Amino acid sequence: MRKKDLLKAIGKIDEKYLIEAQKRSEENKFLFESENVVMGVEVMNETSIWKKAVPTVAIAAAFILIVGAVIHVGTRDNFTQEAYNSSADNYNTDNKKFTNKLILSIDEQNSATAILSKNYENLTFDDDFIVEFPEIDSFETFTLTSKPGLSGQEVYDLFDAAVDKYFPDTYTEEEKKELYYATGTNTLGETISGNFEQNKEDFLKDNTAPFMLLTNEKGMLEMVGNGGIQIITGTSAFNLEENKQNSVGMYCAADENIVVEKVHIPQGGFESDMEYNLLDGNVKLTDAIVYTENMLINDFNEEIANPLLVPDVYDAWVVDMGNGVYGYHFTMTHTYNNIRFDAQPMIRAGSVSTNRSNECKEYSNFPAYAFTIEKNKLDSISLLGYKLAYDISNVQTHNSMITAEDAAEILSQSISGKAGLVIERAEFMYTPYCKDDDDSILTVDAAWRFAGSNINDGYCYLFYVNAVTGEFDYYKYS
Repeated sequence: MRKKDLLKAIGKIDEKYLIEAQKRSEENKFLFESENVVMGVEVMNETSIWKKAVPTVAIAAAFILIVGAVIHVGTRDNFTQEAYNSSADNYNTDNKKFTNKLILSIDEQNSATAILSKNYENLTFDDDFIVEFPEIDSFETFTLTSKPGLSGQEVYDLFDAAVDKYFPDTYTEEEKKELYYATGTNTLGETISGNFEQNKEDFLKDNTAPFMLLTNEKGMLEMVGNGGIQIITGTSAFNLEENKQNSVGMYCAADENIVVEKVHIPQGGFESDMEYNLLDGNVKLTDAIVYTENMLINDFNEEIANPLLVPDVYDAWVVDMGNGVYGYHFTMTHTYNNIRFDAQPMIRAGSVSTNRSNECKEYSNFPAYAFTIEKNKLDSISLLGYKLAYDISNVQTHNSMITAEDAAEILSQSISGKAGLVIERAEFMYTPYCKDDDDSILTVDAAWRFAGSNINDGYCYLFYVNAVTGEFDYYKYS
């Protein structure tokens, strides 16, 4: 089901949406029990991104991008989990001992020569296989804790300032009073929900961490209760649509138009002469990436964002907007001390509906993106701000690690002999995950992530080998 089929004339935001939205902002729960079909997308097992399809435009605006690629975590039916006896220094797999080596240079890791020189019965490496390893001499494992909720006045002040900043000279004070909606919980545990101005006394008296929203034909902004910006949607791309809705909602240009090219942006840099005609003239892809990263690092949600979590472009998609106009859709992640966080795999712009086996960790790698259709301006920023609103604690430094070569050996030994896998690249990344669906506290490990596909079942796979313990994990998606 396409977004434009769900986005209807808005009029008023109903209370049901605001309550549901507050649940997400308070609990950061994105995995809920589901029926077998979620918003027209077949779900393969038992859990999904949505508890149910809520038939309101605002729910569609809040997380409508989560209905694209169906991702699910593999059970152990086709892959067998080896037993590991692990420590920070060594581990044993199938009676073979691997020793953590001092961290190798980027040149030694990136050559991939050692991996490609071996003959694996159950692994095939793509002709363009690469190993991405950042320039580091140590890495950390740590905990991320979501910044605490703010008072109603604090959230309102941040929200109002953000509206003026990202939509300058767009909304009058009267329009703000009409369009600002919020939901939260008072000190008695009662839900307060509705137009902010009409319920202002309740929101400002004793409300903690209200969720706030503005959306109409001029734009959309959504903020969670700790001040993290969840969604900004502009109108430069939206106004090019022939049959656009009355509210911009969470319009995503890459979901509504043809993607003509996809480019992975590797760790360590990207060089290209590629350029396309945007609304205001030709812009090089590399220039757009530099602007996007600089803007998100220096001028986005800076009151709340942790400066140690640095926004980073992971993939770039070129979107054909029609009539010779193109836009750049950037899949985003972030880095800490020059190491990337696990990025959500994206086949389509809308993602993801997931299910996870009991063995697989609840990885927190949601699909943030930024979109530009004009020089030196971002039209949309989605699901990024709240991911930067975390505090870092329990830091442990590691000066040795399992190498990419050893990780490939573990991967080969941990899967069945007839997997038919083609591995495209290996990346050294931070892999945050949560427990009990509580995304407010994340354990962050470091791992080798192998991305590949299976010619036997047609699925894509992500495999993880913990860089400290050698623990193996995976899931598949399509």
